[in-house]
Amino acid sequence: MKKSSLSVFQVMVFLCGLTLLFSGASRLTPAQQGTAEIEPVETRLTKLFDLCQKGDAKRAAAYFVYRGADKSREWKDTFRASDARETAEVSEICRRIKGYLDESESHRFGEVKVERESEGEWHVLEVSFQRGSQIKKALFAFLPIKGQFSIGDID
Repeated sequence: MKKSSLSVFQVMVFLCGLTLLFSGASRLTPAQQGTAEIEPVETRLTKLFDLCQKGDAKRAAAYFVYRGADKSREWKDTFRASDARETAEVSEICRRIKGYLDESESHRFGEVKVERESEGEWHVLEVSFQRGSQIKKALFAFLPIKGQFSIGDID
């Protein structure tokens, strides 16, 4: 009787070990998996919020996907801080973001949803801006560009 109980115990230990082994594999960081580390969209957006609050369009340029006259760069590059027209576009977008922040008392990040479109793999983050009992929501859609998430759309 003891022998069969021990056998069941051994099987349970083995199965628990397999479960831990396979669940741990999914928790490997990109660096451990041999891929480049990409900053999470929440972290990236928090840094961008700070830059927009400060009015630093030159540093914020790298946070936005280029969409403009040069079709070879569209959806594949970010705005360039050295280009006055592109910096002016970034300033306008930052003013809009700053407006969200200035009009709210707090903000909260929702889940990141991943959607595949013709431009690439979009990572969409819903942000709730709250002032009193009123909540205004905005969607910030990111594309991986040059090894970092960059905003391609705000709804």
